[in-house]
Amino acid sequence: MKKIIFPLFYLFFFLNSCFGPQNNDHKNHIYLNDFESLFGVFPNVLKGKSHSGDCFYQVTDQIEYTPGFIQSFENISPNSFAKVKVKVHVYLPEKDIQAALQIQIWDKGTMLNMQSIEFETRDLGVSQWKKVNLEMDLIKDYDPSKEIRIFIHNPYRKSFMMDDFQVTFLQ
Repeated sequence: MKKIIFPLFYLFFFLNSCFGPQNNDHKNHIYLNDFESLFGVFPNVLKGKSHSGDCFYQVTDQIEYTPGFIQSFENISPNSFAKVKVKVHVYLPEKDIQAALQIQIWDKGTMLNMQSIEFETRDLGVSQWKKVNLEMDLIKDYDPSKEIRIFIHNPYRKSFMMDDFQVTFLQ
């Protein structure tokens, strides 16, 4: 039980401390994490070869689910959303890395819907920053009490870097 609770607490704290609305034009909500403000707070946030700024998040071979974005819709906006768009930059330092950017909709502990896009070194190349994009329509899944979870799934436990994690909700 401790093995499950600690990562969930860490993830919840991480998400709440680093994401904040970047643009609230009352139609779209944009959340960005470039990891700059978390340097010195979280050991996996490092300075160096980032996509933008000075910092990036180091995904190690110990991490299956990266930090991302978890929030109930009611905490994002009182208005409904038609779509969510996600983009993240990844740096794959070696060949044979495979992972997937995922968007999940949950209700009372049950996953209702998921969109996923796999990415790998074979497609993106080695040792260069590449953008990974994913969109999901929310019209049939939106309910204020439901929760959205967005992260990278690293099932083969390979090390890589991520930066500029952006989530945009469109009304």
